[in-house]
Amino acid sequence: MPTPNPQAMDFLLSRRSRPAKTLTGPAPDRAALLPLLTAA
Repeated sequence: MPTPNPQAMDFLLSRRSRPAKTLTGPAPDRAALLPLLTAA
């Protein structure tokens, strides 16, 4: 396993690709999220 990089983790946890106010439903369900989270 690579050495942890706190700066990279902080960036990934705080970045947003779209402003929250522009996000609308429907949100992905569990079946849609599982492959994305597994890949991450």
